[in-house]
This record gives sequence, structure tokens and C-alpha cells, in this order.
Amino acid sequence: MQCESHLPALFFRKSTDSLAAFVTFIVLAVGLASCGKTTDTPQGHVTGNVSFKGQPVTEGTVFLLSKTTGHSASANLAGDGHFVIKEGVNVGKYTVSIIPPVIESNPGNGPEPPPKEYPNIPKKYRSDTTSDLFVEVVAGENEFSWDLKE
Repeated sequence: MQCESHLPALFFRKSTDSLAAFVTFIVLAVGLASCGKTTDTPQGHVTGNVSFKGQPVTEGTVFLLSKTTGHSASANLAGDGHFVIKEGVNVGKYTVSIIPPVIESNPGNGPEPPPKEYPNIPKKYRSDTTSDLFVEVVAGENEFSWDLKE
């Protein structure tokens, strides 16, 4: 008879343990889903164009890096040199790099082709440590255009 009296308490403890585990899982899942997203930080929508000597840069990635906060954002260049950063960008100052596409090798399919050169992206723009392109993103719409120089 004593076992019967402990049965409801044992059932209740297991239920609360399961409930606590479930609530912890939900809290962690929501926390991870919002990781990196700061809804209270003002953001801007960033678009623009990249050219070299007046001609569109048709391949590569525009990369923004805030050296003070560590925030970054990027977008691929389209065939007309235009880019759109799809996610919001936190307001602030950013260094801009234009990075050539990364060509992945395909091992086992014969000799590797020589790496493609991108003379329309001068080397100084390929790194945040050497680029002299800077922008300040403000809340709302931001459109930037750069004509790269050698």
C-alpha cells in the first residue's frame, strides 16, 4: 500500500522533470533562432554597384566589416555589377572589401585548370586591412557605388 501512495508523487516528479526539460528546450531553441539578430538595433538596407574603370565588376562578393563591433554583411555581385544585401545591416561604419569568387577544385577530374585572374578587382580592395573603401550605414535605404582604381 505504501508503494501506491508514492506512485502519484513519482508520476508527478517525472512529469515536472519532462516539463522542465521541454521548457528548457524551447527557451534554448528560441534563443538560438534569434542568435545574431538584434531587433533593437537600427538597421539599414544596403544596395549598390561596383565597377572598375567604368565597367561593371560582374563576379565577386561585396563584404562589409565593422571593425568596432565585428558585425559583417555580404552580397554577391550580379552580371551588371549590382548587389543587394538581403538581410538588414546594423547602422555604423564599415570597411568594404570586394572579394573575387572562390573557385572550388574538383579533384579526380583531370588536371586542375589554372586559377582565374580577376584584374578588375585590384588586390588592395580584396582585404579589409588594405581596402580604402568605407561606408556609414544609416537606418533606412543606403545605396553605394564604387569605381575601383588600380
